[in-house]
Amino acid sequence: MAAKKIYVASTRTTLTERKRDVTKLKQALVRVFEEYRKLKGQQRRFEAALGDLCAITTRWSIPRKECTGL
Repeated sequence: MAAKKIYVASTRTTLTERKRDVTKLKQALVRVFEEYRKLKGQQRRFEAALGDLCAITTRWSIPRKECTGL
C-alpha cells in the first residue's frame, strides 16, 4: 500500500487530512511489524535446526588424506 496524505482543507497554519487514510496506514504498519516478528522467529528456528543438522553431518565428513594415518 502506498502511503500518501490526502489533505481535505488547509489554512495558513494547519492542514487537515483524511482520518481514514491515516488509520489505514497505521493498520498496515502494525501488520508489517507483526509479520516481521513472526519472520524473525521463524528465522531463529530455522537457524537452530540448521545448526542441529550441521552438528550431525560434520561427523560424517570424509577425512583428508593426511589424517587417515592417525
